[in-house]
Amino acid sequence: MNTQTKYFTSRYNQIVQITANKLISSYQELVKYQEIVFIDPQVEDYQQLISGVIPGIKTIILDPERDSIDQISAALSIYTGISTIHL
Repeated sequence: MNTQTKYFTSRYNQIVQITANKLISSYQELVKYQEIVFIDPQVEDYQQLISGVIPGIKTIILDPERDSIDQISAALSIYTGISTIHL
């Protein structure tokens, strides 16, 4: 194997490893939550609701410009292992 081939092979392996690590990290982020809370920002004093969420519970602020059910459905399709949903 010549020097250029060794370089590109090494670089390719580094990129593959970095990509794999990022995928694993993203997956771990998605499955680490067991509880999820959805907060509607149109609720009066919704910031107080946010501040009262227990650390470790995934908090999603709904976009008032989009359908809430669609947003909740999308989030639940992404986050796996959820045992409790707070609305």
